[in-house]
Amino acid sequence: MRRFLLITVSALVCATAAGSGAIRASTSAAPSWKIVALGDSDTTGQGDPTRVGWVGRYAARLRQKLGLTVTVVNLAQEGMTSGQLLASVR
Repeated sequence: MRRFLLITVSALVCATAAGSGAIRASTSAAPSWKIVALGDSDTTGQGDPTRVGWVGRYAARLRQKLGLTVTVVNLAQEGMTSGQLLASVR
């Protein structure tokens, strides 16, 4: 089962390819999650000396606390406006 997290500057939406499900740690193989981030400089990690930003920190937290396998695809762009983000999603 594939699971995806779509992260924007102001919202977090969870969806799975096979329906909704709760995130939980288990003794079986951990599910693989892909985090896709959209937004502006807040999302790219600008100003963070490690350039990890909150998206990378969130992914690390999922790995550490829940033992999930997480891949991050950060598509954020410096200076992107809400209108530009909406246009690119459409």
